[in-house]
Amino acid sequence: MSMGDIPAGRSGSRHLAHHFCRLTRASKPSLSIAAQHHKAPTLFQNGVCIVARKKQATSTKSRKTFLVNIQRATYFLDIHEEIQKGKGAPPTPYRELPRGAVVFAIGALDTYLSEVSAEIIVRDLQNKPSSNDAKEVLKRIHQDAPTIGLELCFLATQSERVTRAQDLITDYFHNKVSMHGSKAVSATAGRIGSKAQDIWSALESSGMADCRQNLDDWTEVRHKIVHQGKRESVTRTQAREVIKLVTAIAETIDKFALKT
Repeated sequence: MSMGDIPAGRSGSRHLAHHFCRLTRASKPSLSIAAQHHKAPTLFQNGVCIVARKKQATSTKSRKTFLVNIQRATYFLDIHEEIQKGKGAPPTPYRELPRGAVVFAIGALDTYLSEVSAEIIVRDLQNKPSSNDAKEVLKRIHQDAPTIGLELCFLATQSERVTRAQDLITDYFHNKVSMHGSKAVSATAGRIGSKAQDIWSALESSGMADCRQNLDDWTEVRHKIVHQGKRESVTRTQAREVIKLVTAIAETIDKFALKT
């Protein structure tokens, strides 16, 4: 897209939304037969070449990052268990590990909510008209980065433009939107095209009783540890339950994100 392709007279978020949607919905060039065979596996049936269906995604990219982070929280507790021999507390430095695991687990969920929100918004912008939520996000980003429309023009490929846009949207959620507690989970449900109550009901049905209240309670514990420097009492067993809780929440949201 050249500079001349930018329509004059558009302002603010309306221009950004229009320009971004044009970029993300750009028609794909036709592939050669060889390229088509490279992109999609083929099979033969009665002598006829049939292009196999593209394998359906089983998770978002955001979930992969979450799994790495939540594994790190688990390592804290594994170290704590290895150090603590028999009854009694381990040496003082190691007593911080369950608290650290809770901080890391809640942080992993916060990060996941930001990243999956951005991932799904970008996916939807490429496939259907902008939702009100998406338009509001683009408006906010344009206020912080009014030159973004022009910046996208100068990127060489469609993939680079989409990546740059998703990075900006992710940064917006990381830095401008609260992703703490049950309210953030409910808000994320709306952004991915689902209903908050459906997310919570699915969690309750899977055996995660009182998950909203539990998430809010442990988010508050995390706040006291990180922002107030308090030594909240956290056992290894409790920390493992927090990891189990946030993992269930992320897994449930991911399943709904793939359905929309």
